[in-house]
Amino acid sequence: MDSEDLVELRSKFTRWLAFHVPTLIAATIHALSLPEDILRASSHILRVKISLREREPEAPQHSRLFAIELAEVVEQSVARSWGGHWPVSIHSLTQMRLTCEAEGRGTVAAVVLESDELGVQIVPVGSLKDLRGIQRTPLWKTTLLAYVEKGTKYANFTWGI
Repeated sequence: MDSEDLVELRSKFTRWLAFHVPTLIAATIHALSLPEDILRASSHILRVKISLREREPEAPQHSRLFAIELAEVVEQSVARSWGGHWPVSIHSLTQMRLTCEAEGRGTVAAVVLESDELGVQIVPVGSLKDLRGIQRTPLWKTTLLAYVEKGTKYANFTWGI
């Protein structure tokens, strides 16, 4: 992939991410079980591996370019051991979390998007304090995959299906 194609791909990824970020944030909160234990934000991440895909032009715009191959909860200590961009990315996330907590803004969790073409992209989920009022859904992965596959804009933070 030449640099011009990479610039275009990054631009498309940025638009895709902007559309799906509410879904990714909700998935992170539910996947990490943060309503039950907010401290998991400092020890776990949601890893989402995406890949390029071609879909018919009639498909919803925000479902055409990327597909989710994998969505899993990973301990940060494990992710640090993977090499490449992972140790630096997890270190940056830790520094961001510590700064937010020291300033009294709450903690920071993260979903980490990974692709062969774009590398590792951290999406911080910040200013998290007390989430006990949210009922966690064990269907977070099913919901995440469905919203991204359909190119649907996320709207319900409780994720009633």
